[in-house]
Amino acid sequence: MSWLSTLEETYNYLFDYGLRNPGEVQNLMPPGVITQNAHLEIVLNRDSEFLRAQFIPKEDAQTPIPSTDKSSVRTGGKAPHVIFDQLLYVAGDMVNYLKDGKEKETIEELRFEPYLKLLYNFKTEANNELLDILYKYIEKKTMVKDLIDAEILQLDDDGLVDTKVKYQSTDQTKFLVRFAIEKDGKLYKLWEDFSLFSDYSDYFMESFAKNDEDFCYATGKRGYMQKLHGKNIRFAGDGAKLISSNDSQNYTYRGRFSKPEEAVLISGMTSERAHSALRWLIRNQGFIKNGYAVIAWNTENEETADPMKDSFDLIYGGLVEEDDFEEIKLSEAFARNLKRALQGLTNRLDKNQKINIMAIDAATPGRMAILYYAEKFADDYIEAIKKWHTETAWLHSYRLRKIINEKGKEESKSVRYYGAPSPYDIVLCAFGVEQGDFMRLGDNDKFLNQQLRRLLPCIVDGAKLPVDFMRGAFRNAVDPHAKKYYNWQKCMSIACSLIRKYYIDRKGVDYKMALDTSITDRSYLYGRLLAIADKVEGDALWARKIDRQTTAMRSMEALSKRPYRTWFNIELNLNPYWKMISKKSASFYKMKLNEIMSMFELDEFENNRPLKPLFLLGYHCQMADLIKKKDQEENEDDK
Repeated sequence: MSWLSTLEETYNYLFDYGLRNPGEVQNLMPPGVITQNAHLEIVLNRDSEFLRAQFIPKEDAQTPIPSTDKSSVRTGGKAPHVIFDQLLYVAGDMVNYLKDGKEKETIEELRFEPYLKLLYNFKTEANNELLDILYKYIEKKTMVKDLIDAEILQLDDDGLVDTKVKYQSTDQTKFLVRFAIEKDGKLYKLWEDFSLFSDYSDYFMESFAKNDEDFCYATGKRGYMQKLHGKNIRFAGDGAKLISSNDSQNYTYRGRFSKPEEAVLISGMTSERAHSALRWLIRNQGFIKNGYAVIAWNTENEETADPMKDSFDLIYGGLVEEDDFEEIKLSEAFARNLKRALQGLTNRLDKNQKINIMAIDAATPGRMAILYYAEKFADDYIEAIKKWHTETAWLHSYRLRKIINEKGKEESKSVRYYGAPSPYDIVLCAFGVEQGDFMRLGDNDKFLNQQLRRLLPCIVDGAKLPVDFMRGAFRNAVDPHAKKYYNWQKCMSIACSLIRKYYIDRKGVDYKMALDTSITDRSYLYGRLLAIADKVEGDALWARKIDRQTTAMRSMEALSKRPYRTWFNIELNLNPYWKMISKKSASFYKMKLNEIMSMFELDEFENNRPLKPLFLLGYHCQMADLIKKKDQEENEDDK
């Protein structure tokens, strides 16, 4: 339970910091307040009369909602929230516009009247004029009629609310409504009134005094216990809960305990604060993909390294000034820039400060699990991040990244950088296929999450990279004809990153990005041969303005499986291209081919067994070296 006490400590720090520095901590919800996406916004005047209503665009839909311990975890239940809720709860005349049935019979008794009572109790306690105005309007029971007159709600042929009409996939009866009051020429948006939420939180926390008092398992202190714990953790509308004991019919706790309290006791104060901090951390500094969420933080909210970022984002924050654009291409600058970025984080953290890392995902729509949790000293964590980014560093080409141009504006531009790829890109390039313009995993979200989960210990614990990542990336990289060029380039460079990591982990050998002409491994040498054949044909095609894939590239997969036989065909195919390039270039490339051929050990060249992953490193390093030499020659010719 250390994660609960750590999150509560984080909440306390954030809350106090927000009080001392107004505006610095945005959207940290106090206990008793959750966030959901609203659909409708209704404006009232000071006389509790309907003025207007409008649909809320999705980007502005997230709304703080005061809730009760029951309503914050409701699924199919009838527990109302306190101020903002669905039309089924807040519209007293909804019963007149529903088809006969069980829901119509119970809507007033189980939804509207309990909502009205909660609103009355809180507005009486808070002595809030705006809530008085809202309460008087709710009492009139005219909301649905007003929305129909305003042409917001649509009726069917029977004059009932048409449940087939939807907005953002939600039918009309379940539209979540938030309110604003127009008074004295000013619009008061209740969902932006933090003092109102603070008052409600105090009111909400006082209600825990009605619960049993016992020792909290998370803190070891006495407090008022809570049976129902929060949801809406990863995003608004998230139904999965980390702590749940409401399944009394099956085997959540039955068979081991007769009552859920015998399994675990968590105080309401600790649970509410911890869940609030977790929501804030995920929304503000977490990685989330398909419901899989990862956060790394310290209790005093000092900035720390995100384990799910690539080196480009980690060092440059995803944005670079155009003056620095060329520098990120240089591998020599990488170590310096990485050290500078991580040193900046280290300087803000005491070496004995703890970094907390947590990964969560939902096994079912209602149940969430902590897949990874660790507390590390800052020095150890930063060292692990540095190790990962150093040992997987390679030269990467991404089609588009955001940069800041000379006018200070963001623009998308093709970026080449030396460093580690992101875990997300690793999974796509290791196990994905090209669909449309990008590498994808189809609709297999669970598989993506499983692979991201397997990578996390490699990054934060220094665990060895699972071999299937390297092998999958290798297979994708040696199959260029099935991909667009930029996707193949991305797969190639990421495969090289993983191959480098594989050899460091499993063989204790570090192959650098620079071409190593002393390596005599047949796989590396065959990769170099392929790079030269590809360059010769590529130069010839470029001179003739022919845009197609070279024979060398189309033969890459075959070469990796049957190198000797395939190379014979590749070399024969080069014959017409020698005459299409300059004599100087032809002489240089032929000299390189002979030089590489002479480095094969006896009988290794004619051996037809499949090549090792080192083949790709040889290809990539040789190609980078050839391009670099050509650029240097062109610059000298310009002079």
